[in-house]
Amino acid sequence: SADDITLTNGTGAAVKGMLTGSGATYTLNLTSVTTAGDVKVGIADFGNFVVENGNRTVSLFRDGTPPTVTDVSPTGTDIPLPTTLSVTFNEEMDVTTNGTVTLSPAAGVTLTKAGTYWSNGNTTANYTLSGLANGATYTYAINNFKDKAGNVVTAVTTGLTFTIEKASVTNTPGSATLTYGGATIDLSAVDGLFTVGSGAGTRTYTIETTGTTGDGSIDGDGKTLTVTRVGDFTIGLATAATATHEACAMVTATLTVAPKVIDIAAIAGIAIPAYGGTPVTTITPTAQYTGTVSWNPSHATFAFSTQYTATITLTPKEGYTLTGVTADFFTVSGTTGTPHNGTTNPADNGVVTAIFPATTNKYAVSNTGHTATVAYGDGFFSGSDIDLTNSSLGLFTIDVNAGIAGNRRRTCWAAVSPAQQVHCGSERCFVHRKHGGYCTACHVVVGFCRCKPY
Repeated sequence: SADDITLTNGTGAAVKGMLTGSGATYTLNLTSVTTAGDVKVGIADFGNFVVENGNRTVSLFRDGTPPTVTDVSPTGTDIPLPTTLSVTFNEEMDVTTNGTVTLSPAAGVTLTKAGTYWSNGNTTANYTLSGLANGATYTYAINNFKDKAGNVVTAVTTGLTFTIEKASVTNTPGSATLTYGGATIDLSAVDGLFTVGSGAGTRTYTIETTGTTGDGSIDGDGKTLTVTRVGDFTIGLATAATATHEACAMVTATLTVAPKVIDIAAIAGIAIPAYGGTPVTTITPTAQYTGTVSWNPSHATFAFSTQYTATITLTPKEGYTLTGVTADFFTVSGTTGTPHNGTTNPADNGVVTAIFPATTNKYAVSNTGHTATVAYGDGFFSGSDIDLTNSSLGLFTIDVNAGIAGNRRRTCWAAVSPAQQVHCGSERCFVHRKHGGYCTACHVVVGFCRCKPY
């Protein structure tokens, strides 16, 4: 046994450990060599046996070289997310000493000893690993490991790195149908068009030629579709790489932009026909349609005492349709009659009939007053009276459609006696004695009053 062996320090010093072996060969393990040099090893006699040459001088050498790291795993770039980490040294290590392995950056990273911590003849330390991030680069920090001689490993803080691959992104195409509601569509907000993978970078949309029947363009923001003609659009989507995720190549989906049913009922720009007015030939355009107008009867200007019917033909603007418009949907201000107050249209149709009330049965009259100067007793006088209807006088220009001309004199000549005043409705005439009689009554003609002698 080890008790039968003595170890005497000389120029060297060591601590005796266990004795191993069998038969004729045994090994005395040394716990440590504290000083390199010579020691004496003696084997005592035992039983009835005498050990010859039982004392020997043995030279001891002390290992003073620190262990080094020869390999780490994982290492390299674009590696899949690992679940284990290992560090291998150049010699057998002291398994009773707890060395340290850390990764930088350390945020979120968990590193624990594996079930089999040491392997490969106690040269490799093994760990379980979690919490790494895609696309990140990590640097090892290794310290405090000792070899069996107690030498501490040379610390590793730089140079050993690995980079995790970026996560892949899958964008899945679909399809969508929209009713045209204006010129622009935010493609990123269209439900069902694409399912964009988690972590995807900046999206870029394109219009692909194959399968596209509509017309439009993608704005500078890369996602806004400006529609100039409705129809089917083959939309491409590609996403850019990020710090943690890969780029995704273009996939295509179908977007159908359907026309919107016209829903503006009021047709503007058509005035009620009035005698002497000029018929319009177009309506006031709306955001959804334009229109032309024809008249029955067809006159250059509206006639006296005539009923007119306007036929309005509507043309949808791009993105709008008459299919789906109900019968008698449209309205025109000022129409009269039945059904629908004189404005009618068939279903799914933009031909609108508008019946207006007849124009006036009285002509408009416009008389113009002027200034005239006469000398008493000249040709305009009959006695003391002046004939105001005499066209040569130039006092009035009478409209050709005027009724019987009458004149209201604010004062009358009083040649014989002071004028007398009589009334006719709200008008007032001043009259005077004439030829031995008096003006006793007035009558009104086309808004004027004049004296009427009996």
